[in-house]
Amino acid sequence: VLGIITTFLLIGLITYMLRILGISVGWGLQFQSKIFIITIIITLTLFTLNLLGYFDIKLPKFVNKIINRKNLNENQNIYFKNYLTGILSTILATPCTAPFVGTAVSIALTQSFLISILIFFFMALGKAFPYIAFIFYPNILSYLPKPGKWFLYLKYFFAMLLLLTIIWLFSLLTNNNKNRYEYKLNGWEEFSYKKIEKYLKEDKLIFVDVTAKWCITCKINKKLVLEDKEIIELFNKNEVKKLRADWTDRDSQILEYISSYNKYGIPFNILYSKKD
Repeated sequence: VLGIITTFLLIGLITYMLRILGISVGWGLQFQSKIFIITIIITLTLFTLNLLGYFDIKLPKFVNKIINRKNLNENQNIYFKNYLTGILSTILATPCTAPFVGTAVSIALTQSFLISILIFFFMALGKAFPYIAFIFYPNILSYLPKPGKWFLYLKYFFAMLLLLTIIWLFSLLTNNNKNRYEYKLNGWEEFSYKKIEKYLKEDKLIFVDVTAKWCITCKINKKLVLEDKEIIELFNKNEVKKLRADWTDRDSQILEYISSYNKYGIPFNILYSKKD
């Protein structure tokens, strides 16, 4: 719980400091950094190998000596491990800007310091709620299955989930222009300010979709909404010009575009009409 809360408050503090410096920020932008992705891949690979039993993660000898001097038992080391787990889970969860989270983040990034920190704090409490429930109602544990041989298989299951995450991160790392969204699919065009101005002068309806390869919510939005047959027919019937902005890699123009509408999370969709 403390790991989750610390990370959210730290993110809130950093974003506010960047705003003071006049630097625009967006939610989930760390996945646009190759260095960040490589670091996470290495970390998750170590965790996967640990779950598969290839090695154990042990504290350095000097740390163990300090712990023994303080008469701390071995079980207390789990607090530090859980703290780091809370931090890692929060960092990995930031791309998932579902509707409520995206709205909360957008508001947080446009408010005063106190309001912004409070929003990030309550978001942290929401993410940590299951763990908080265990703290106040530890008897819930009695309803969970007892440790046994099944736990070994569970470790393998978690290792497989981490492996799938690593594969997904590798796909982000190897992303290039050939892997970017096919703009011509179903009449989509690459986003640009000039195209918006041009089509508005021609009295055209314009629909903009800001998305990214690392954004799971964007994929769901694309699959269930934008690629829906009725939506496609509606766009075609009204001759809507569809522009797609791919934010998989860093792009200051796209960040400037969505921040102009006080939005900092994706997916972001907007419809333009000259009449409006």
